[in-house]
Amino acid sequence: MAPIVASADIDRAPAHVYAYVTDPTRFSEWQQGVVSGRMETGDPSLPERCITVRRIGFTERASNSDLVHADPPRTWRVQGIDGPIRAGVDVTIEPIKDAASTVAAGVACGFVLGRRDRGSNAASPSARYRVTSLLTHPFDTP
Repeated sequence: MAPIVASADIDRAPAHVYAYVTDPTRFSEWQQGVVSGRMETGDPSLPERCITVRRIGFTERASNSDLVHADPPRTWRVQGIDGPIRAGVDVTIEPIKDAASTVAAGVACGFVLGRRDRGSNAASPSARYRVTSLLTHPFDTP
């Protein structure tokens, strides 16, 4: 399946945008259905793991993704390894002027509960609006 790509110009420096968009503890602020998220590190010989809990129907389901690439503050990639949504997510942040950036998120989903998924809501217009809105208004940075 071809990835769904959404992008937005953000009036923040690339490092600030990268820190926000790639922080799983903030996914619930801009991805519909996300209840919580965290990064897990363990064995240094294994990739870091991103755990995202989503509300699907009347239940909460966790899914694990391996962090397969990180080049702060420019690119980040995770690949789903289990759970109902096995997405490959690519984030690219490009500087466009002194304190502004373009963030692009590409999401390609695999199979969901035996059916082909139509795409993750992470690249939907409403998610793009939420991430743009949250990044262009003051908020506490981690």
